[in-house]
This record gives sequence, structure tokens and C-alpha cells, in this order.
Amino acid sequence: GGQPGLFALRGLTGLLAVALLTDLFQRGLWRGGRGLRHLGLAGPGAGRELLVGTLLGGGVMALVVGILCLAGWATWPAPAPPEAVPRGWGILLLAVGFGLFAAQEELIARGLLQSLAARWPFPAAAAVQAAFFGLAHLANPHAGVASTAGIFCAGLFFAAAYARTGRLWLPTGLHIGWNLMEGPMLGLPLSGLRTARFLETHLTGPVLATGGSFGPEAGLVAALTLLLATWWLVGRGRRAR
Repeated sequence: GGQPGLFALRGLTGLLAVALLTDLFQRGLWRGGRGLRHLGLAGPGAGRELLVGTLLGGGVMALVVGILCLAGWATWPAPAPPEAVPRGWGILLLAVGFGLFAAQEELIARGLLQSLAARWPFPAAAAVQAAFFGLAHLANPHAGVASTAGIFCAGLFFAAAYARTGRLWLPTGLHIGWNLMEGPMLGLPLSGLRTARFLETHLTGPVLATGGSFGPEAGLVAALTLLLATWWLVGRGRRAR
């Protein structure tokens, strides 16, 4: 969190590598040379979906933290120590870095979802990619069974966002908003990692509910909130259709 420029550069190089490999994979998987644009990146309205997703993702995380604070399981957010606060260009670079890393994960996980959904019923494809998404975070600090289950729920939430639009922009926005609110804005552990932050929130309640050192994703409050948000997105998608 102390080197936002390096963080953003790592995000950019990682995204370029993931995009290239995903493009090559898609072209080999589909006859006719389907590439990245067939993963839901083409067409107008991308900026709007990305913005709506970012606001919604941040709102869901804020709701989780609000519930934890009202239950007495987390302290109310307070100003972070000066050495932890990003300044100047660091603020922009930090936000850009989070966006790039979220885009990487969405290309991989929700790209997998689209490939599976072309052959399997969508619920089965969504469950498999969510399981992959959860297991992929096992290398993070303080990860375990609870964190894998919680990130599985996040994977279902992002899959519902893809199903709602048929594009990657909305789930990418959700992912960005969730991460920005959890780490830089509220100062919570982000999937076991500490980031530069403006505020600081401490989890004080039972680990089963709060997620402890891994962060809210490993707790029941976040998991249940994500499942409710998934149900809401699925319901909206049905009404739209």
C-alpha cells in the first residue's frame, strides 16, 4: 500500500498478460476465432455499467460494515494514521491499480463462466466458476475454509451481474467498488491484505461473523449480504427479460 505507482504498474502488466492469454484461449476454444470482444466487452454503455457497478459494489460493502458496526462487532470508521494515507498522485494510482487488478480477475473468472455457460446450464457454470474464484484466493494471508466460502458467494454475486447484462463491465465495477470501499476507504483487511487507506475500521466481534484477519469476506455477515444481493440481481434480470 505504500507504493501506489508500483501497485498500478503491476496491475497494468498483469492485466495485459491476462488479456493476451485470454484472447489466445478464446480464439483456440471457438471456431471462427472468437476473441476478447466476445467476452462482453463490445458495444455502447460500458462507462455507465462500470460506474453503476462501482457504486453498487461499494454500497454492498458499506452495508456489510454498517451491520457489523451496529451489531458491535466492528468499530466505527475513524481517520487512519497519517503514514497510511495516500497523498497526491498516490490516490489516483491506488484507484487505478485496484481497477486493473479487478479487471484481471474478472477476465479470468467471469471469462471462465462464459466458456462453461456455453456448454452447461448457467447455474452449474456459475457455481463452478465461483468455486474456482474462492480457491484462487487460498494463497492469500489468513485464508481458509471460511474465506473460500465467502469468496464463493462473491463469485455468485459477480456471475449474477454478468447474467444481468451479458457483459463484463457491471461485474468489474462491482468488484472495483467492493475492493475500494473495503480497503482504501474503510481500512479493513482486503482478502487478508492491508492497503493504504483513508479511514481505519477494526473488526472486534466473533471471527465467524466478521471474518477476522482475512476481512469481511470470510465472515457470515458478508456472505449472507452477498447472497441477498445476488438474489436481488437475479430478480431484476428476470423482470428485465
